[in-house]
Amino acid sequence: MENINNLNNKLRKVKKEIEEFQKSCRHEKQALKMNDKNEIRWHCLRCDLQTRIPTPKEVIEWLK
Repeated sequence: MENINNLNNKLRKVKKEIEEFQKSCRHEKQALKMNDKNEIRWHCLRCDLQTRIPTPKEVIEWLK
């Protein structure tokens, strides 16, 4: 079993990779999704970055 320091270092590296991937993404295709706080948000389908908050009308349409 690995020690916690090694695991935390790996986690930091992966988070940095995700951040770089999301920065370079053009966010061309987006969809409404619920995040981990059960909030409805627009997310990029390629990199999963939360891009914006939907309008009330968009939420109503999504819920139909």
